[in-house]
Amino acid sequence: MIVNKPKKRKRKGMSRFTIFKIIMAVIFTAILGRLLYIQVVEHTYYKDIASENATRFITEEAPRGEILDNQGNILATNRDIYNLTYTVPSVGQVDFYPTIKEVFRIIKENNDKLVNSMLLKMDDKGQLYYAYNSDAENVKEYEKIRYLRDIGMNEEIQTNLFGDEIQAMSQQQTDEINKELLKVTPDQAFYYLIKEYNIINLIYKEPVQPAKNASDAEQSKYKAEMQEFNIQMKKYNNMSGEELLGLLEKAGYTKKQILDYIIVKDEIKMQSFKGERTVTIATDIKQSTAFDVYQELDRLPGVNVQMQPVRYYPYNNLASSVIGYLTPISSSQQAQYELQGYNVSTALVGASGIEAAYQSYLRGDTGGKVVKVDAQGRTTATLDTINPYPGDNVHLTINKNIQYAVQESLKDTMAYVRANMRDNLGAHDYGFPNATRGAAIVVNVHNGNILAMASYPNFNPNLFAIPGQLTKKQYDEYFDPNLEAFGEKIAKEPGVTMTVNQMFPIGPNGQREDKYNLYPKPFYNYATMGAIPPGSIFKPLTSVAVMQEGLYKPGEYYDAHAKFNQYPQVFGKDFDPEGWYGKATGHGFGPITLQTALERSSDVFYYDMGYRLYMHALQTTKLKGQAAQIYALNSLARWAWKFGLGHPPNQETDEPTGIEIPENNYGQTYDFQSFKADTILYSRFNLNDILTKGEYGAFVFAPFSIAENPKDSSEVAKLKEDIKNKMYTRLEAVGTDKPQPDFDDFYKEVYPDVLKLMQISPEYKASFDAFKAKNPNATIEQQAYEVTYTIASFTIEQQNQMLSPAQLVYAAIGQGINHFTPIQLASYVTALANGGTRYRLHLVSEVTSPNGQVLEKTQPQILDKIPMSKSTIDTIHEGMRLVDSGPYGTALTAFGHFPIPTAGKTGTADVSADQRSYGRAPYATYIGFAPYKDPQVAVMVVMYDGDMAQMVAKAAYEAYFKNELLKMHYSSPGFTKYVLDAPPDNYPGSQAANEAAAKEKQQAEANKKVGIS
Repeated sequence: MIVNKPKKRKRKGMSRFTIFKIIMAVIFTAILGRLLYIQVVEHTYYKDIASENATRFITEEAPRGEILDNQGNILATNRDIYNLTYTVPSVGQVDFYPTIKEVFRIIKENNDKLVNSMLLKMDDKGQLYYAYNSDAENVKEYEKIRYLRDIGMNEEIQTNLFGDEIQAMSQQQTDEINKELLKVTPDQAFYYLIKEYNIINLIYKEPVQPAKNASDAEQSKYKAEMQEFNIQMKKYNNMSGEELLGLLEKAGYTKKQILDYIIVKDEIKMQSFKGERTVTIATDIKQSTAFDVYQELDRLPGVNVQMQPVRYYPYNNLASSVIGYLTPISSSQQAQYELQGYNVSTALVGASGIEAAYQSYLRGDTGGKVVKVDAQGRTTATLDTINPYPGDNVHLTINKNIQYAVQESLKDTMAYVRANMRDNLGAHDYGFPNATRGAAIVVNVHNGNILAMASYPNFNPNLFAIPGQLTKKQYDEYFDPNLEAFGEKIAKEPGVTMTVNQMFPIGPNGQREDKYNLYPKPFYNYATMGAIPPGSIFKPLTSVAVMQEGLYKPGEYYDAHAKFNQYPQVFGKDFDPEGWYGKATGHGFGPITLQTALERSSDVFYYDMGYRLYMHALQTTKLKGQAAQIYALNSLARWAWKFGLGHPPNQETDEPTGIEIPENNYGQTYDFQSFKADTILYSRFNLNDILTKGEYGAFVFAPFSIAENPKDSSEVAKLKEDIKNKMYTRLEAVGTDKPQPDFDDFYKEVYPDVLKLMQISPEYKASFDAFKAKNPNATIEQQAYEVTYTIASFTIEQQNQMLSPAQLVYAAIGQGINHFTPIQLASYVTALANGGTRYRLHLVSEVTSPNGQVLEKTQPQILDKIPMSKSTIDTIHEGMRLVDSGPYGTALTAFGHFPIPTAGKTGTADVSADQRSYGRAPYATYIGFAPYKDPQVAVMVVMYDGDMAQMVAKAAYEAYFKNELLKMHYSSPGFTKYVLDAPPDNYPGSQAANEAAAKEKQQAEANKKVGIS
């Protein structure tokens, strides 16, 4: 038998893969060992070598494009300033306190100040406060919450409310935290920051680590000092910020000095969030400060002096509402601007006006340089430079001299009115103590270019060109006015009967509210945003309507009685639109023409014109019933819409005039749908006022409320809502095909709800018990009858008002619900002057590149052609000429001796029937154009609570026709003050001021040569 021997296995060698793994392990072990040696053993040595070769990119802001007037005068430009910066050294902040202390000394000796971009600031008396960037309470709340979250105060509150466990916060929990943040006082935030930023290190510094080749004794000493330091710091960490403040003050530091260190620490922290290591300590420092710092740079690691272009407005407040101002990028806008390539940590952007509207043109392209820096952040060499590229230039239609004349005249005229004018129309001599707000607009009637736009009060945009430079007084004036003190002043004025709390009630957030729009707002553009009743300046439009409709023929006479009461079949026998005006004999003019009616501003004449428009439309339309009434009620509105005053209810518009800066799109002329909507909106409040007074006609009942009350049960709340909804349903049916129950049906529908509400409402039970104590025979059923009767009567009365032509009559003289912005009224008078062409209004003529290339040019654009016959134009223009220069003209005092014939119309419009009780007075309005026979320029002026608006228009004409008037040897106080020296030689932006600025620029160039970047 043959046996097969097993084969001997050959020994396998290591695979190539195993060998590869061993080699890689050896390599990585070697690399790791070397890394440990470099990072641990030789850490300091190699860090110093690396830091010697570190590079950094330093951004250089581009100069913004210039804003110029229509003659090329610069309204906004740039100037170079010195900034003091601090860059966190690569080796840490070991030298922070001694370095910054020395910087503070230099700043103080040169009377400069730190930049404080924090919300938390301190006034001259050492009081801390929050410096908000808006006067709107909701914006203030947002800013406070955002700031306190940025510094981390929300974390402690979150822990206290919800524990240490990390969790995704619900919206309700976030709201709870925000509610607590809103309670944080400035002092509490200060204490928090003292602890958060370890300001105690001012007096208890961390020991300096010895060099690696130090002796064992030195190393042991350092370890002992560090051990003691850590023990002490643990003790400090257990102390409150207020306790730490006490230690710092005991060591000789004031709250102001402590805040200065916090400011720098906070800026370093905030910039670190954005990946920045360089912060600005002081801005716009003096040359002396810059040179002192420059000489000490070797002893100030991380400190540098840089030059930066900042916005400069040579004429300060001139046209500030048009030009606008700059602001830092807010937290809520950072993402948006980062996508556009902005450095959100340093860039300023337009906050309003042209600066905001043309931000993308004006911004320019940021430049910078790549520099080599040492371990302490000192620049050792410049490796590369990218030159910044200036922004584009925006050329306005505004004329500097006309703007100056209008703006200054508006301010001075209101001051004169406050001091000297008296209200001689009423029964009392109240005066105009609150004539503190107004607007004026001047327009070229042939193309819609705006030559001047003034809003008062205004502001100096230079104050915002450098963040953080507002004084406490300036901050309060702009953003935190003392409404209580202001209200106390108003309460002492003649005729005022309301208390401070009534005029300026305290809102839910604890802040006072300006309920009646009394306080002057510098940032509010009254020219573009303030909707006002036009008053009698609306009468020329009514004139256009009746003449074009063939309802008034040139030369026709109308017997203007003192009262408008000749159509009782249409308006009712008790209709009296004049009110107390009917007692004024001056309105019983007798036979007058349309021209005379304009000259003397006869209300009665225009009441009748409104009646004619209504009856004509009612008689000529093919519509029937309420549809015919509605068509007739809109007869004047159809003409107003052509002039750009309001718009049809079903048509929305975003550009009522077309100007390049934001404007209030609200323009309300009387029409049925709008009046119906207003009536329904206010019906609940008006009805509740009647019911809570407990008196209606012959009825006297226990006060009854349908207003919402948090204490109401769900059943009571539902009954109140049902009563109101039944009234709304009844009113909303007016002018539609929906059924409209009569008085009896409506009464029966509401009575059960009223009775049930009386029976179950504790609020009403208390009211009824008090009433019954004085009226023993009163019963709930009788009360329910009287209250229901009142509700039904009120509802039917509202319905009848909706369909009555009474509101059309009010609208014919510019009263009622008519409200328009001054810019809309300027568009109207421009079309009136040029014979019916309504142009899109413009503030910008063109945009050019820095080298002068035209990038965008504005061409005249016609929005509408209003049909106006020559006889219509001539008749109305003649009537407006008489306003300015006729023997009974209401603007005769301004234009009686003006050598260039002008045409205009004055207006007076009430705020409300009880306006004097809360410090208001009628609006004074004026529209006009010149020359009378060949109009070139149109003007619109309004003064809130004022008089003599036509004087501002006169100043505009004096500036516009300056050369012609000089040839006529014309002279007037205004001409001398506003035109001949407009602006005077000492006014910022004059030749003298520009020469001084040029010298400053030359000096700055010289400074660059000695090393200040």
